[in-house]
Order: sequence, then C-alpha cells, then structure tokens
Amino acid sequence: ILTLTEYIDELTNHVKGLNHDATMLVKSGKETAVSLHDMGQSLFGWALAHQSKHCPEGSDSTVNMLSKVSKFSGELSSVIKKKADEETTNFEHALVELQQLVHSIKVALNKRKAHQVTYTTRMKQISSRQAALGKLQRKGQTSKISGAEQDLADAERDAVVARKDFEAVSQRVVREAERVQPDVERKLTQTIKDYAKIQIEYNKKTLDAWSKLAPHLDLDVTVPTTTTNTTTAITSSSSSGDDDSSNNTDNVPTADLLGGCSADDSDARPPPPSESPPEAPLSEKTNSEADEEVFI
Repeated sequence: ILTLTEYIDELTNHVKGLNHDATMLVKSGKETAVSLHDMGQSLFGWALAHQSKHCPEGSDSTVNMLSKVSKFSGELSSVIKKKADEETTNFEHALVELQQLVHSIKVALNKRKAHQVTYTTRMKQISSRQAALGKLQRKGQTSKISGAEQDLADAERDAVVARKDFEAVSQRVVREAERVQPDVERKLTQTIKDYAKIQIEYNKKTLDAWSKLAPHLDLDVTVPTTTTNTTTAITSSSSSGDDDSSNNTDNVPTADLLGGCSADDSDARPPPPSESPPEAPLSEKTNSEADEEVFI
C-alpha cells in the first residue's frame, strides 16, 4: 500500500502537468487559427487599398499576390481550427478523463487513510483506558473500577470493528488499483496515438496548402509531396508562361510590385477571405479551477 500511495502521488503530479501542457497546446492552435484569419482580412483590405490607388480598373501583380495570400490565410486558418478542435476532444479531454481515473485511486487511498486514523485512535483509547483502570486499581477505588472496566471493554470492541473496517477497505483499494491501472495505461497509450495521428494528418494538410501557395509567390524552394515518396521542386519556372495558362492566370511575378493594370483583368477584384473568424480560445484557467471542475 505504501508503494502504491507513493506511485499514485507521483502519477497525480505528472498527469496534472500533462493536462496543463495539453491545454496550452490546444490554446496555441486556436490562437494561431484566429491570427491567420485576421491576417487574411488585413491582406484583403490591403489588396483593395492598393487596387483603388494603383489599379482602379483592374489588378496588378501586387493585388494578385495579396489576394492569393489572403485566401490562403483563411483556408489555413480553417485547417488549423479543425486540428485544434480534434485536439480538444481526443487529446485535452482524453487527458482529463485519464486524470479522473488516477484521481479515483487517490480517493480510495484517502478513504483507507481515514479508516487507518480511526483504527489508530481506537487503539490509543485502549491504552489510555487501561492506564486509567490500573491507576484506580492501585488506589483501591473500587467504586469506579467497574465503570472503568466497561469503558475499556467498549474501547476494545470499537477497536475490533475499526480494524475489520480498515482491513476491508485496504483490500478494496488494492483491487481497485489493480482494476484501474491497466485502464490508465491503455488510455494513455491511445491518447498519445490519437494525438500523433492528428499531427500527421494536419501537418500533411498544412504542407499541401503551402505547396499550392508557393508557385504564386515565385518561390525557389523544394516542397516534399504528401502523396508519394518523391519531392516536388518549385522554382521560378513554375510561374513562367511555359505552363498551362489555365493553371496560372493569376501567376504574375511579384517583382513588378507597382506594375500597370492588366488589360485582361479589367473586372478583377481580390476575392474576400472565404472563412469566418474562428472562435477565440477562452482565457486560461488556473490549476485550482481546473482541479475543481475535474474532481468535484
């Protein structure tokens, strides 16, 4: 029991720390989603301002670039928001459930401790009443001896009951720990697996989103693909006129920041960001508030 108590105390600290870390990770993701959406809105506004001043009858490379990045920011914001939502359910909330499992063992150990204190108190009462009875016998106070003997008998009877209760609770604690511990280990393993799957899935989606944006920024980078074992090189030739024009109608080199209006884009306007703003994360709760919510 002593070893179990020490183990559960240590485990309680670890799982509490994990819960805090999970909350911070999820909060960071939600804040990133909000910031990306806001960035998209700012870029969209910039595109409109630039178009109004430099290209009122169409669009130029700057308007095209700002529009693409604005749309990208909204789409990536949505991806990261969904990722944070899945992390909330499969990681943050799962760790709360894990904390409750560990806490159930701690509650059982605390109940056993209370019964142990009761039993110890009963044994001390026996010693105290034995001493009182001996003192009366030595003084020859026969009128009080009978009452003292009855008090001693009552204390001994109470001690027997307390010992049986303490032993029964101790056995239940051991059984409960043996039942819950495998559940704790399975829950922890599954939670880590779920978290890893979320990271892999959404990192692929994030990489795909960036790889689609890269050609519109005239980047000379190599972006690994997520569908094959090869990598795709994205260079300045990606935006050249050699490619199919149907895939590159907006792909104007960004070096021409203040270029003239495109005659073919007389009706062009930057598209608004497609996503509504994600819900901002709630303020972080204190550890004590979180404990109250979990364990009350």
